[in-house]
Amino acid sequence: GQAMLAEAIMAPAEKIPIVICPAPFGTGKTFLTTSIGAQLTIFDKNPTYESIFVCPRDGELGKEIGFLPGDETAKTLAKARPITDNLESYLKLRGDKEKGGERKGRAQIKKDIEGYLKKYFECVSAIHMGGRSLSRMWIILDEAQEFERFQMNQFMKREADGSKMIIMGDPEQIYNHHLSKNSNGLSYAANKMRGSEYAAIITMHKGEITRSKASREIAKFLG
Repeated sequence: GQAMLAEAIMAPAEKIPIVICPAPFGTGKTFLTTSIGAQLTIFDKNPTYESIFVCPRDGELGKEIGFLPGDETAKTLAKARPITDNLESYLKLRGDKEKGGERKGRAQIKKDIEGYLKKYFECVSAIHMGGRSLSRMWIILDEAQEFERFQMNQFMKREADGSKMIIMGDPEQIYNHHLSKNSNGLSYAANKMRGSEYAAIITMHKGEITRSKASREIAKFLG
């Protein structure tokens, strides 16, 4: 599943502009999406994408964002920690390419991330997505099972030329009591786009959890 997901998200946006991945926690979907996006946007000599666009999962964010400190990017990043956590993991593995891949210290990586976030990332809450046209962007929607179908419909319509949109989440882990395994935005998008030549639907299962042995046992006994 990870190999198929990596192939789909590395494919040119002209061929596969939309990738939808319903998969359990711990299957590596967020890490692959974040690390490949960082490579194609930040580190390549001739970047394929101009920026990384992140829309947080919290459907209620629009009601509470005004009470959080900082500008909109800082506020929404507080709800998109899986992305920054996985970016940190990728930078640890990547090391300093100018020094033959030598590992960087945690403090230096944190400093690097701050710079990357300011220069390359745009984080916008769902409530502020209306009317946007997202061109040449690496678009990430994580925990998409928390989106309602209408929100998903509006979000996907923001994609424009040259962008890659990756939508992912775990339909088994839904905190919005208005949604179910089948009625959430992630499942809706996967079902509606299935059969499109421009969309790749990659489904993974509990047997593909790679985070840790403990994660596999948790999935087995707690669901």
